[in-house]
Amino acid sequence: MTEVYLSAVQDPNEDGVSSINMLDELSCLTGLLAVSADGKWNMDLIELNITSITGYLYDIRCGRAINHTGKWTILSNVLILNNSEFSTMIFNSSTLTESINDDLPGILNRKFLKQ
Repeated sequence: MTEVYLSAVQDPNEDGVSSINMLDELSCLTGLLAVSADGKWNMDLIELNITSITGYLYDIRCGRAINHTGKWTILSNVLILNNSEFSTMIFNSSTLTESINDDLPGILNRKFLKQ
């Protein structure tokens, strides 16, 4: 996982520099999606917990480690994981983008880089 964009800039690590990409803010936030040729996939992901405090102030922390597995299909450049936890993923060149589009506070999208 190379990016986890929120709907608005935030500074959860309180270093005085806000970012829309929570990977710039939280070193504990990680994710790895492995897609194999046999039609199976595996994802290890640290959840992102977002709690509204007041106004545009949010408590943003890394949550628990989760693992998802299943089968996948691809149609054109759309990767479909057989798990309702994940949105449709669009593959473009070497980047896989999951558009989540949560309202604030929430995750706008997650990006994975092909390795």
